[in-house]
Amino acid sequence: MTPNSGGLYFDHKQSLSPDEPLSIGGHSTATKVYAYDPVPASLTPEQQKYIIGVQANVWTEYIETPAKVEYTILPRLFSLAEVAWSQKNRKDFKNFYEERVPAHLARLDKTGTNYWVPTPIGQDEPILNGENFNIELKAPTKGAKIYYTLDNHRPSETAHPYENAIKVNVPKGQKRILKTIVIMPSGKRSVVTETILNNGAADVDLKAGK
Repeated sequence: MTPNSGGLYFDHKQSLSPDEPLSIGGHSTATKVYAYDPVPASLTPEQQKYIIGVQANVWTEYIETPAKVEYTILPRLFSLAEVAWSQKNRKDFKNFYEERVPAHLARLDKTGTNYWVPTPIGQDEPILNGENFNIELKAPTKGAKIYYTLDNHRPSETAHPYENAIKVNVPKGQKRILKTIVIMPSGKRSVVTETILNNGAADVDLKAGK
């Protein structure tokens, strides 16, 4: 079982950030892969026995180097392993993504292996509506640091380091854009993630999140 619709084309982008490298298109996250069930409930037990496993695909029209292959398969490969080897009733995405994946990535960070650096845990929505915001984030692995901006500039090591919940008041009719980046101990960095904090601004593009 290796459907595009289940997120199992690992040459697809791992986020909607413009920082993602050139790819054929599509969108597949570790979350989407983890949620995939290779045994459709619509099949009878007799039909289900013909499903022998799962597989991910990496088509290389837009992948020029081994390092880019590593970037495309990790950490989504960990999600695929959970789909293949774990009983559905024992799966726990929070434990998987916030405890076990960080442990694997911390090891990979010491080996020179390339991988997609996860974005901050807790920054899931492209747009939040309201006036007063209290945004709590968590680094995706031990030793990683989150930096953020609210002035529409790209975050880096010179931006605000995330230490406590980010409290933001947005005046009526305005918006602020929270931009974050995760930097690993090795220097590897995530794509920049944006969240619009919107209090009735008229120029917010709900489709693009900009």
